Amino acid sequence: MKTSLLSLLLFFFFSSFLFSQTFQWEQLSGPHGGAIYSIAKDNHGNIYANTMWGSGPFKSTDNGESWFSIRNGLTPYTGEFHPLNINSNGDLFIGGAHNTAYLCRSMDGGSSWEPLNNLNTNQGSVICISFDVSDNVYVGTGTGIYKSTNNGEDWATLPQFGPVQVDAITFNDSGYIFAGTSYGVYRSTDDGTTWTQLPTGGGTRTVAVAPNGYIFAGCWENAGILRSTDNGDSWTYVYPQTVQIRSASTILFDENNYIYVPTYGNGVLFSTDFGDTWTELNNNLGNKYLRALTKNNNYLFAGSSSGIYKMNVNYAYWYSVGLAVSYVKALSVDTLNGFVFASAVGMSRSGDAGATWETINNGISPRDVVSSEIKSIVIKSDGTIFIGYATNFPSTLVYRSTDSGSNWVLAQSGIQGGEILGLAVDDSGYVYASTDWQGVYKSTNNGDNWFSIGNPSSGGKLSLNSLGDLFLASYGGGMWKLPAGDTVWVSLGGTYIYTFFISRIDYLYTDQARSTDNGLTWETMPLGNMAYSFAENSQGHLFAGTFNYGSGVKRSTDYGVTWESINSGIPTQDVRCVAVDADGYLYAGPWGYSLYKTTTSTITSVETEKNLPSSFYLEQNYPNPFNPSTKIRFTIPASTLNPFSKGEGTLVQLKVYDVLGNEIATLVDEYKPSGTYEVEFRPESPAGACSIKQPASGIYFYQLKAGEFIQTRKMVYLK
Repeated sequence: MKTSLLSLLLFFFFSSFLFSQTFQWEQLSGPHGGAIYSIAKDNHGNIYANTMWGSGPFKSTDNGESWFSIRNGLTPYTGEFHPLNINSNGDLFIGGAHNTAYLCRSMDGGSSWEPLNNLNTNQGSVICISFDVSDNVYVGTGTGIYKSTNNGEDWATLPQFGPVQVDAITFNDSGYIFAGTSYGVYRSTDDGTTWTQLPTGGGTRTVAVAPNGYIFAGCWENAGILRSTDNGDSWTYVYPQTVQIRSASTILFDENNYIYVPTYGNGVLFSTDFGDTWTELNNNLGNKYLRALTKNNNYLFAGSSSGIYKMNVNYAYWYSVGLAVSYVKALSVDTLNGFVFASAVGMSRSGDAGATWETINNGISPRDVVSSEIKSIVIKSDGTIFIGYATNFPSTLVYRSTDSGSNWVLAQSGIQGGEILGLAVDDSGYVYASTDWQGVYKSTNNGDNWFSIGNPSSGGKLSLNSLGDLFLASYGGGMWKLPAGDTVWVSLGGTYIYTFFISRIDYLYTDQARSTDNGLTWETMPLGNMAYSFAENSQGHLFAGTFNYGSGVKRSTDYGVTWESINSGIPTQDVRCVAVDADGYLYAGPWGYSLYKTTTSTITSVETEKNLPSSFYLEQNYPNPFNPSTKIRFTIPASTLNPFSKGEGTLVQLKVYDVLGNEIATLVDEYKPSGTYEVEFRPESPAGACSIKQPASGIYFYQLKAGEFIQTRKMVYLK
């Protein structure tokens, strides 16, 4: 009695200790993100970048390798500021959009900001900021051009030349002003008093003057690049009408008079002969949708729709840097090769536990990189990766990589359209894909071809249990199960299910409930908010990322019965994805802040130091399929963590069943102390507990039972 009481007390003590274990989070450097609107550098080599959706501006003092926010003091703090530029004195100017349609200035490198209240744009968004040779400030807006001759203290409205949006302003050595607008290029030869529309033939998104006086205009939509050699009186196309330029894009001229043009979809266009010939400068450029360029010594920086890229011009090879502000939608860990994969805009990869990141979009079409969302990542046991796109375009997108994401190919033949909302892989390496309205598909040849296995409901998350049952959790259609070896889907009820996860012991989890009996019954979990994703460490501890004004990251050490928040250091409670690596470190994607990682492993120190298993677990047999024998491993937790333990250990039963449910072999039936055990099953051995009479090829099931814990797995015997 005393022994039992002591065990019970120790169980509650250690459970309380483990459950109350605290975690601290730290932000990782990526995956890199941010829709970059402007990049500029000052005379000291500091680089500044601003984003489109309110997360910037940022500053780098180490040539772009790391970045920090300089938003503090910018008024209003929550508004959207788009264009950013620097005058020859190093003063920063940043312009607001929409309800933040005014200008702010910093005269101390971004440490503090002041609004320039005398500028009234009549609520027209500030689109571009330029300086002439005398550092007079020109601001292009949706309502015209404004000019300041005293560093932004006072402003004059230049005469309007029609209801046009001014996207770019530049100057030549004669003092002429050129404005790129939605109606074409305008020119003023009298300091902006009068304007002449030039014959560009349509709208221009940007305009710039080269050191030799040539004028270049980037046209909107797919209208190419124009050049004028006579101050704008006439224009010719120097790049065909197959390229798109965005508003306020930065045409860059370097000290060699080389020209760099950022395009929206074609990357960087490069010319060494003032536009007579062009080449694409895109080696390893992970995102070709660009708007901003600058150069600092021998390094070129490009601002894309998902972060900043850097290139040494002597090597012409881009790599991603800075700005951990991406919205991570899916996260997965490849324990075989040690990579962490994340989807934000396209795919990103880390090979050093999140310390550094690179974009890996080679083979993914540029449109798919920026216009679609990867909501599903699944990794096979051999390291092959499948990603599923949910897109606004009427096409299905499944990509496959066999080299850890370095290269991708489309792998969707046979799937009849629709968004990919879920992917799963079974023990045989077969892959499953759920589409929004076209049903569930299966591939038995690594994604080369797919065939339908039914359309029970609208699409959703997919997952398999250890028996091979396939589950579909649908938003609007509830929960469905396709039993292993069957062709008929079975409804398990429910209606709106955002999230679905199956733990190692085959418990089922949705955004709000769990089932311990394969979906027959469900109980609500005390999460507080809806879970968007789940993860599990090697000791059976569960982690949930919550969303919709969520409560951050939650942890459960008792299979979901109780949950606690672990949010120290997390900047927002809206967490869309979580994952655990092989060392037990937890990753989380707070919305808009890229990724965070726990500073310590989720495998607790008490368990690590004493090497005590913390949960029951039945492993997959190996080899599988097998002949003549296979090995089965199982784990019994420490007695202090095991409510089923008696003084002599835990009563453990490990039995084998045929497909009809008949018990055909008993491998273990005795009390076992805490530890990990291995049993060999040899069907055709001489008579004994680990053999069966007249074994036939086919599917068998083995089940571990200890107290109320039961787990079953499937194995295949080949004669």
